[in-house]
Amino acid sequence: QSHRRPFLDWTPTTAAVEQALTLARHNIANSFTPGFQRVRWQLVDAYGIDWSASAGGGTEEGDELAATQDSIPAEGCRLAAPLLDIRPGKLLKTGRSLDLAIDGGGFFQVMVNGKPAFTRCGALVINSRRRLCLSVAGESAELQPPITIPAEAQEIQVSADGVVVFLQASGASLELVGHVLLARFACPERLRPIGATLLSATKGSGEPALDGPESPGFGAIQQGCLEQSNVEVEAELADLERLQTLLKSLPSPTRPVTASGAAAESR
Repeated sequence: QSHRRPFLDWTPTTAAVEQALTLARHNIANSFTPGFQRVRWQLVDAYGIDWSASAGGGTEEGDELAATQDSIPAEGCRLAAPLLDIRPGKLLKTGRSLDLAIDGGGFFQVMVNGKPAFTRCGALVINSRRRLCLSVAGESAELQPPITIPAEAQEIQVSADGVVVFLQASGASLELVGHVLLARFACPERLRPIGATLLSATKGSGEPALDGPESPGFGAIQQGCLEQSNVEVEAELADLERLQTLLKSLPSPTRPVTASGAAAESR
C-alpha cells in the first residue's frame, strides 16, 4: 500500500524567497553607499531527512534512488547563511585629503562603543577631539590606532603605506602624526554587517590581523579616493525579477496547489 506524504507546507520556502528579495533590495538601495559590500544570498534545496547520514546506512545500493517521487522528503528551499561579496568596488577620485581608499584586501578598523568594527569606507573627518573618525558612523567611530590632527595643521598627507603627516601653518616642514593600520581576516566573507558600512568579526571570519598598508595582502592606501559600492545594479534587478517570478509561482492561501502541482492563479 502506498503511503503518500501530506501536501507540503510551502510557508518556509515562501519565507526564504521573501528573505532573498529583501537582501536583493537592500543591495540595490546601497548601490551608492561608499565602501558597501553586497550581501551574497543563495537558496538551497531542503529535505526532511539528512541524505548524507542516510546514504549507505545499511541499505542496498541504489535504494534511495529507487524511491517513488511522492516518497522523496522534499521540503522546498531555504536561505543559506548570507555571505559578504568581498570583491572591491571601483575607486572614485574625490580630491579630498581625508577620503582614503584601500587598493587591496584590507579593512580600516574603528572603535564603536568600545568594540572594534571594520569597514572599507574611508570617508574620514576630524572629530571634536581632533581625531580621525568615520564620518558616516559618528564622532565616536575613531580610526584605530587613534590619529590626532593638531589644530595648526594646514595640509594632511597620507602615503600609500599609511604614513600620516601634516604641513605646518608656516609651511616650513612636514610633521609625522601617525600611521594607518589595516586589518585582514582568514574568511572576510563571514564578517557581519552592523550598519553604517561597519562590519564586526565573527567566529567564522576569524580574528583580525593588523599590519601596515603595502604588507602582503593588506593593500595600499589611495588618498583622495573613495571605494564605491560593489553592487552591480543591473544584475541585482535581474535577480529581483527572477525571485518575484518564483514567489508568484509558489502556493499560498490565495493560490493553492492544483492537481498538476502548480500554484493556481489568484483572480
